[in-house]
Amino acid sequence: MITYLISSLYINGHEVDEGSIYDIGRGARYHIIKIEGPVYQRYKDELMKEGIKIYDYLPGNGFIVRADYRQIERIKERGYISGIYPIRFEYKLPRDYKDKLNTCYVKEGGRYRVRVLYYDSDDREEVVRYISNRGIRIEKEDEVIKYIEVYLDLVEIEELVKLEGVKFVEFQYPIVNWNNRNRILHQAGIFADNITSVDDTVIWKKGIRGEGQILGHFDDGFDRNHCFFNGTVDGQNKQ
Repeated sequence: MITYLISSLYINGHEVDEGSIYDIGRGARYHIIKIEGPVYQRYKDELMKEGIKIYDYLPGNGFIVRADYRQIERIKERGYISGIYPIRFEYKLPRDYKDKLNTCYVKEGGRYRVRVLYYDSDDREEVVRYISNRGIRIEKEDEVIKYIEVYLDLVEIEELVKLEGVKFVEFQYPIVNWNNRNRILHQAGIFADNITSVDDTVIWKKGIRGEGQILGHFDDGFDRNHCFFNGTVDGQNKQ
């Protein structure tokens, strides 16, 4: 058996530079910490007891954390902390975004539609203030997932990622219908491009159309209010 171990640390597809010395600024709120693996729950419990907030796990036994200068000073010498690193501006952008600027992303004029993800509510205010000061309209917002969608040009995007509370800037792709042949693919088991007729629904042709069947579906985004699950069928609760 071959076992592969991830020794490097990655964030948003970028390999974290672990060779440089991190001069932790007193104003920095977010940092990357690397734990000498394996990561035990007691390590995280100790960090949280110090008032440190733990966010995303990073491949390579790392975490994004929110901590002030004093908290970092208290934990940096603990034996299981193998490194503390800054979240660099370039880590907040897709690694290959410049290669797709003219071919892939939603764009109006010189501005790209981007989803700006942030960490917490106070970070949202920082992002909104930046946007409002430039007279830019918010296109969409979700305070649960914590993102704001706007149109920004490249200069504005590269300025925006310098805000401490910005977690990631995600360029938006056009919405394209790729499932117009799914019914054929599911029924024939053949890749859609090989189907010669859009009516080649072999299961339906055998009279199997699903009448009287019970549909089951579950996902980590389960919505109990969805019409598939809410209510009853023949007096039986769908849930």
